[in-house]
Amino acid sequence: MNGMDMSNGLTVDMVRTLATDELPAMREELNCKEEGCDSIFESFLDHPTWFCNNQPNVWPGGSWIGHFLPGLLFSLWATHWMIGIFRTYFESRLRGVPYMSRAAQPFFLFGPNSWYLESIVKLILAPFGIAMELYLAHGGHYRRLMCAEGELRAGHLVGNHINNFQHASMYPAFFVSGLVDLLGARVDFPRGVQQICLGMAFLIDALLMGLHKKHTPVDLLVHEQLFYAMAATALFAMAEAGWPNNVLLSAGRVAAAYLQSMWFFASARIIFEGYPAWDDSNG
Repeated sequence: MNGMDMSNGLTVDMVRTLATDELPAMREELNCKEEGCDSIFESFLDHPTWFCNNQPNVWPGGSWIGHFLPGLLFSLWATHWMIGIFRTYFESRLRGVPYMSRAAQPFFLFGPNSWYLESIVKLILAPFGIAMELYLAHGGHYRRLMCAEGELRAGHLVGNHINNFQHASMYPAFFVSGLVDLLGARVDFPRGVQQICLGMAFLIDALLMGLHKKHTPVDLLVHEQLFYAMAATALFAMAEAGWPNNVLLSAGRVAAAYLQSMWFFASARIIFEGYPAWDDSNG
């Protein structure tokens, strides 16, 4: 890889030199110990991205709040599902009719037919999530995807904005899921379409967690666990389409959703709280 042209004349050797020159200041800013920042530069060399001024983007992305909030959201969503699924199951037993799964669960404070409120929440939160990723969480500055004319890398991708667009790409599927839920009340869809759409939304989430590059082995590990939990949620939801009377599949969807919420909480703590036990920069 040595000497390979990476971007506008910068080579791997030049970036290694730049990394070495910046290492003392970087250690001080990040409160790194000994060789603790070297893995950041190695991560850049593995999958380089660039700012529009042609400088290498060697800083790791992500934030504590960006992992904690999804964990809180999925925890609340799983709790809502659990209450709805088990109440529906026991009510069906009392009435002597088969349990029937559904993608959206009612808010029983608003009546047994209030399932549409969950679908409306998905329709609202999905655009809000996109806005947070690309605008609101960045001081009102839009995270543009391409460098503008007049900048050194005009027409190229903005290196530190790619992840924002990648994360924003998971929300449209949940918007579609909410829309299909509501249309299902008016349109005679084939049985299980709502569950399939919900499962596909979680499958897109799983692929996002499983396929994008990570910074360190610990980062890779926790995102792999998120991938497995999200994939399990997707599989349980889609299995409900084929076996809608099996309450165990619905319960499995709840358990998998709780699991992914717990791993979001864990990833915030492991990656961003600086505990020595999770510091893999020194082996």
